[in-house]
Amino acid sequence: MAEELFRQKLNGDRTIEVESAGIGAVSGQAPSSFAVDVMRELGADISRQRSQPIHHEMIRRADYIFVMTYGHLDSLLLLYPSAGDKVFLLRDFDPGLSPEEREVDDPIGQSKDTYRACRDQIQKSIPYLLEVVRNGVQSAPASSVGSQVSIGLAGDSSGRILLSEATEVLRREGCVPVNLSGGEGAEFPEIAKVAAEAIAQGRIQGAILVGRTGMGLCMAANRFAKVRAVVVDSP
Repeated sequence: MAEELFRQKLNGDRTIEVESAGIGAVSGQAPSSFAVDVMRELGADISRQRSQPIHHEMIRRADYIFVMTYGHLDSLLLLYPSAGDKVFLLRDFDPGLSPEEREVDDPIGQSKDTYRACRDQIQKSIPYLLEVVRNGVQSAPASSVGSQVSIGLAGDSSGRILLSEATEVLRREGCVPVNLSGGEGAEFPEIAKVAAEAIAQGRIQGAILVGRTGMGLCMAANRFAKVRAVVVDSP
């Protein structure tokens, strides 16, 4: 449904390509009858669309990837960590929504009314997504010309040496390192929360988080709107 709704909004604009895929989807499956019905109510025929699983080449080509739920986001980043700077929730850019309200409920196996509600949620978000795609987006306010970039640093006790070295590297590169560490015994949800809030508030433009469980830090940080984390386990 999302692919067709986006295509409708493009009004024939061929400068933007739209493609849909599923995490773990089976190739060649037709859309559900309820999805076909509720899209037909808008004059759209998706009966000939067929499912496909997302794959590395699709990730590489994409400029933006929009997913419906935090579960989808976490799964995608687990499979493709390099996608961290281009994947967002479909409703991340809807104004006035809290992070908890940004998911689109998965209608699979539900009633036609649930499919219709899902369709309407997606349709409402499409104009904001199109604006993002056409104009570009940044997860944090861009620093003004000539100003220094502030980078947060935080981690558990296992990352002390690496964080110290990262601090020196950032200073040499002209950045401002900002200590965000939550103190001895801080757990990764708390570490990720402090960093994500600092980014969302514009106090820093990015963060380096170090811990025993990189994926845990990544998944915790990605639960915050407009904040995208990736796991780095090699230089």
